[in-house]
Amino acid sequence: MNDPTPTATTPERLRVVIQQPALAKYRIPVFRELASRPGIDLHVVYADDGNVPNVDAEGFRATFEPFRTWKGPGPELYWHPAQIRYASPEHADVVVLTWNTRFLSLVPALRRARRRGVGTVLWGHGESKHEKRATRALRHWVARRADATLFYTRSMANRLIEEGGPKDRTFVAPNSIDQAPVAQARDAFRADPDAAERFRADHRLTPGQTLAFVSRFDPRNRLDLLFEAVPELLKEFPGLRILVVGKGADEANLRAAVERVGIGSVVEFLGPIYEEQRLAPVLCSSDVFVYPSNMGLSVLHAFGYALPVVTGDQRNLHGPEIEAVEHERNALLFQHGSVPELTRAVRRILSDSDLRARLSAGAAETVAHEYSIRNMVDGMEASIRAAAARAGARRRK
Repeated sequence: MNDPTPTATTPERLRVVIQQPALAKYRIPVFRELASRPGIDLHVVYADDGNVPNVDAEGFRATFEPFRTWKGPGPELYWHPAQIRYASPEHADVVVLTWNTRFLSLVPALRRARRRGVGTVLWGHGESKHEKRATRALRHWVARRADATLFYTRSMANRLIEEGGPKDRTFVAPNSIDQAPVAQARDAFRADPDAAERFRADHRLTPGQTLAFVSRFDPRNRLDLLFEAVPELLKEFPGLRILVVGKGADEANLRAAVERVGIGSVVEFLGPIYEEQRLAPVLCSSDVFVYPSNMGLSVLHAFGYALPVVTGDQRNLHGPEIEAVEHERNALLFQHGSVPELTRAVRRILSDSDLRARLSAGAAETVAHEYSIRNMVDGMEASIRAAAARAGARRRK
């Protein structure tokens, strides 16, 4: 994997179009940072995928362009005309396309860009959680038609290279969130000991015995495993409390699980909380962040509060952000699906203050030095400039 520098053939100001299925809130700081880079003229084109709420652009230009969806007996398929429309020199020098082979418009867009002298970057996970061999072969076939591939994780990038992908066209932009609002809310809450005491009293929290979960309620998260672990944990930690933040389709099942296990006095559902200032009391007052499976960007949010994480060890069931998790450095991993192993991991952290402090320091260090918006955008910019250079070389032939 290279980090190319612009050549004399690279346009002094690159017109970059990034196509996205939605304009998510957590992407705003990323695109704003990229738009601020010298020589980058950014335009984000987005649709509405029905999963992630769209937000307003801040600090960059954005245009809403809907796509079509086909729902049948197999997986959903999409057609986004914007992928093809913007793959032309009238609109862009480089297009960054969503690396999802369910977009039937993706290959036509790559072909048009090549014919018209536009550089192309494919940006995505590089795999799906339950990928078949044929799907992976198709993904690699598509990748060979792009000027650069951009991964969320180094492990997936290395895997593509090991399977024959071009090393000089493979880049990594570690998926990150903006930690500035986290730090501001965290530090403000910590600076007010009276507010901290009131929150602990209002929610009956015992120091060193509070667990937190913050995310959408999805059955793939396996929050039920944590609830099943509670009766055993209560034997050693009678003041145990679990603060649950979120909403979603699985809420009724989760509440039923709490009642079935008989831990209604231990688990507190706080509802969805989106404002960082309201989340800060929850996470600052917690000792461990427990997310049994299917964890994504939530891990980086927890690390921003220096919270150790307990999660399952089957990495392919998590989002790409699982690469930030290091057993015994910032988290403890347990055997996926095992309630006794989850119980053992939580017990270790709650009963060992030195371990908790070490994991907490590791969590804070991870987001401070490795998973930052700046590092993410560095990888994005490198892939864009490499694609522009390759397109320029083709035009000169």
